[in-house]
Formats: sequence, structure tokens, C-alpha cells
Amino acid sequence: MENILFANASKELVALTDLIKESIHGTEFEGHVFYVGGCVRDLILNHPLNDVDICVDIPNGGIKFATFMATKHNCYVEGSNPVTFKAYGTAKFQLFNHPLLGDMEIECVQTRKEQYHKDSRNPSTVFGTIDEDAQRRDLSINSLYYNISSERLIDPSGLGLDDLKNGVIRTPNDADVVFQDDPLRILRVIKFSTRYGWDIEKNTWFGMLNNAFRITIVSQERITTEISKMLVGYKPSTAIMKLYFCGILDKVMTDVYEMAKAKPNDLFLHTMKVLDMVQPKLEHRLAALFHDIGKVVYDTQNPKLDEFSAEIAEIDLKRMKLPNYVTDSVRNIVKNHRYFSAIQYGKMPSDKQIRKFIHDCKDDLVPTLDLMQSNLLNEGAEPKIILALFNKVEELVQKDDARKIKLPITGKDLIEKFNLKTSPKIGVLLDHLRDAYFENPNITKEECFAIAEEKLKNI
Repeated sequence: MENILFANASKELVALTDLIKESIHGTEFEGHVFYVGGCVRDLILNHPLNDVDICVDIPNGGIKFATFMATKHNCYVEGSNPVTFKAYGTAKFQLFNHPLLGDMEIECVQTRKEQYHKDSRNPSTVFGTIDEDAQRRDLSINSLYYNISSERLIDPSGLGLDDLKNGVIRTPNDADVVFQDDPLRILRVIKFSTRYGWDIEKNTWFGMLNNAFRITIVSQERITTEISKMLVGYKPSTAIMKLYFCGILDKVMTDVYEMAKAKPNDLFLHTMKVLDMVQPKLEHRLAALFHDIGKVVYDTQNPKLDEFSAEIAEIDLKRMKLPNYVTDSVRNIVKNHRYFSAIQYGKMPSDKQIRKFIHDCKDDLVPTLDLMQSNLLNEGAEPKIILALFNKVEELVQKDDARKIKLPITGKDLIEKFNLKTSPKIGVLLDHLRDAYFENPNITKEECFAIAEEKLKNI
């Protein structure tokens, strides 16, 4: 494979391309097998490939080609390789016996045209030509084809290559039709324009505005997948702003929309700055997006503000059907991110306070510190005092990691020592002893009993 398009391609893709070209030579598939969509786009842009999509312009070509490749290379297993989806004419296969490609999952589909129905984004599909296949795709830059046999790049819409060159995001067909058929494509436009920092073509933008209301027919899972990708990309604030201005944000993230439309908009602008500053990881970005959400309706001086924001975040993320571990993490980060807000006035916390913070953050310590830093910097705190705090946190984590707190006594010990019955009183005593631990991580069993005995006098 010496084609310039593959000059920086992975050795796996080069090997796959050579193998397919050789395998289909002299067969019905020669000249009819194409790389398509994001695969071709990323090859042209010299970006890493996440997956490989193949289309075959023969009726039922995806399933036929997958079966042919699996059989030819002694990998065919009835019912499992290839895995076929007859309703959509698609198939997935693996070349288990190949030393380089054995772990690669390859998806194949026939070129097709689609018929959409008013209340669904799931079309009925039939075989179509390359031109018809290109017209149904979401973006011009995703409607490019590479003929593996002829090594020829094909741009059926006549727009894809120019849009890649000029940095333009547009639909390959009438935007109103494209977004009416599948409103999820509105989110994909925003995702790609934000990822690349490219402009959205005027008629494409108008099509988005006209069809934003149809996003309600898309499953929450698909919406959340696209929004999650936007959030972990470059400058996620741009994506949030585009969701707002095209009329989607109020339908997919209601509380963030309420913050965006509030006047004055200082809170929203602050949130967008923090959002862009934290690390590009989903929990970090979601926590940044929701860290001040409670201020939209709550007294900003209320000591329970962060807990309220955390509750809103939890409700909204559950509505978005994010995994529980993500929701739980974001709630914990938001709840604890303002733990040391007083340091912006030059007041450093005690070792006891820091240990308690470390304990409360548990496994979310790093993302909480990330949000804390971004928030404090945007509120005017001195970088040197933030650095001093973080150095102290690191020192105490290394010295006596309070996330793994283990008291030298248990509730059972307290019951036996003081002849107590099982009751909420035991929990009160253990909480008091944990507080003593934060003061002195080397506390002994005898010291614990002495502290518990004193506490019992006041319960």
C-alpha cells in the first residue's frame, strides 16, 4: 500500500487494505468495496482511526462480503462470525487467524437509501447506489468513499473534499430534510464543529434551528452519548453555547439552560470558563458544568448551596441515563469542591480540615481538586496559595491517606468496653472518634476509649 492517503496510517489499516484488495481480486467484489465515512475523513485529516467502516455497492453486499472474508480466511463461525443484522443489511466480522488483525472488528454494510417516518429516527432501508448512500449521510465530510481496488477517492456530493479543506461543517443534502429525518444529526453537527473549530454552513444552521424541536424523538441514551463526546472535546463551552442558540439546550439539559438564560449572565460565563479549564474527562467536565447550578434558584450565601447543586446534578444526570458511577462521582465532586474557599482570602486550612476533606472526597480526590483549582482561579485566588494547599494535600495523602481511614477500635469494641446496647449512640461515638483521627491519625486504642468515655457523659 503506497497510496499517499495511507502515508501515516497504522500498520493494521495498511495490512487490512492490502488483504482486502488481494482477497477480492477477480471476484464479484472487486471494485465494489469502499472505506467510507469517518474512516476516510480521518485518513485525509491524518487523525487516528477509532474504527473502520466498509460499504459494498452490491445488494446485500455488507453481509455477503463479511461472509466471504470470514470464509476465505478460515474464520467463519456460523451465527457469530460474521454477526449479521439482516434488517439493516449490516455485518461485523473478525479475522481471528491473522497475526496483526485478529482483534479488529470490521463493520460492513451495503450502500443504501433510507425511508424515514415522522415519529422515528429509525429508517427502513433498501439497497441504493453510491450517490444515494452519500445523500443520506449526516455531513459532507462523512460522505467520502475510498475504492479499495482502484485506490480512488470518491466525493459524490462534490462538497466533502472542499469542506475538509476549508473547515466547513454542512449536510450533503437539503439540511431541512437531513435534520427532519434524524434530529440526532443536529448534535453531531455541533460535536464536529466544536471538535475541529470549524464554521457551520448557513443553510445547515437554519436547518438545525427549524428542526431542533424534533430532538424529542431521539432516545436519551443517544443524546447523552453525543453530549458526552462534546464535553470531553476541545473547548466544550462552545458546544454548550451552540446547543443554547440552536434551541436544543432547553430540551436536553434544562437546568443548564435556565442558568444560560438568566440575567445577568455572570454565573453562566463563569461556569463556561471553569468548564474549559478542567481536565477533558467526563466526570471533571460534568462537575464543572453543574458546580454552581444551585445558584440559579438558591441564596448564594447559604451554607448548603453546594449540597443543593450536587442534588440537582444527581437528578439531571440520572435523567440523562448516565452510569451510576459517573453520577455518584459528579455529585461528590460538586459537594466538596468549595471545601477551602476561604483560602482566596489567605486563610490556609489546618491539617485536620485537610484530612477530613481527603476522607470526604475518597476516590474523587483528583477531580475535586481539579474543579477546586479552576473555580478558585476564576474567582481571583492567588495561584501560589492554591499551590501551597495542593502541596499540603499531597503531603498528607503520602503520609496518612485519610481516604483509607481505619480506627483502632470498632463499634463492637465500644459495646463491650462500656456495656452498651446496639443503638444510634454507637454511630455518634464512631463519628466523634473519626473526628479525633483527623486531628491525630496515630491515635491509639486507649486514647479512643478515653475520648469515647468523655463523649458518653454528654450523650
